[in-house]
Amino acid sequence: METWHQKLQRLRKTYFGNIWDVLTWLSLAGIFLCGVAKATGWINTPLIIELAPLLLAAFSFGRFFQEQKEFKAEMREFENETRKELSGLSVRLLHMESMKLKRAP
Repeated sequence: METWHQKLQRLRKTYFGNIWDVLTWLSLAGIFLCGVAKATGWINTPLIIELAPLLLAAFSFGRFFQEQKEFKAEMREFENETRKELSGLSVRLLHMESMKLKRAP
C-alpha cells in the first residue's frame, strides 16, 4: 500500500521530472486561467497582455516538440544498442551451430 508521500513522489517524477516540465505545466495553467478570466469578463486589458496566453502556448508547444525530439533520439540510441547486441548474439549462435556440426558424426 502506497502512502500519500510515495504517491506524491511518483506523481512528481512522472509529471514534474525537471524544471522545464514545471514551467510547461505552469504555462498551460496560465493559459487556462487567462481564458476563464477573459470569458467571464474579469480581464479587460490592452492587446499586449492579451497576447500573453499565445506566448505561453508557443512555449508549451515548443517544449512538447523538444520532448518528442529527445524521445526520438533516445529511441534511436536504444535501437542501435539493440542491433549491436543482436548482431553479437547471432555471431555466438553461428559459432555454437558450427561447433555442433563439427561434433556430429
